[in-house]
Amino acid sequence: MDSIVVMESGAHWPAWVDREAGAVSNVVILARQRSESPAEFEARAGQRLAQVAELGSPKRGILVCGPGGRGTASCRKGLLRALLEVVRRAGGGEVVCVGEQERALSDELMAHARKLNQRDREGTGIVRLRFRRPEPASAELAARVA
Repeated sequence: MDSIVVMESGAHWPAWVDREAGAVSNVVILARQRSESPAEFEARAGQRLAQVAELGSPKRGILVCGPGGRGTASCRKGLLRALLEVVRRAGGGEVVCVGEQERALSDELMAHARKLNQRDREGTGIVRLRFRRPEPASAELAARVA
């Protein structure tokens, strides 16, 4: 497996995922359902990420943020931590958060990634975390998928 994409409710599919993945890619997508609270989504996605990690070796984890709202910061933090751990255990790679983030949250998560990379565990790799602003949505290209 190449990538795991986690999408919040109201998020738009980032076209760059397809461009970077190339012609042949294997992507697992987890999307928040309209009826799920952020906490319910975090719990369900966390369980699914653990299952996916047992079956494959994702080199990239992507969280695509929606418009936000109550409870989303805590959910995002939990999801990004889970993605960092899954990608690290799979041998290392990259975790990308697409969307506007509070500075405190991004600083905390960068510190968490540094701590993970300092731990010496056999069978794990270095994981990079980066934050990316969403691309401007074009009326023709944007598809609401979550």
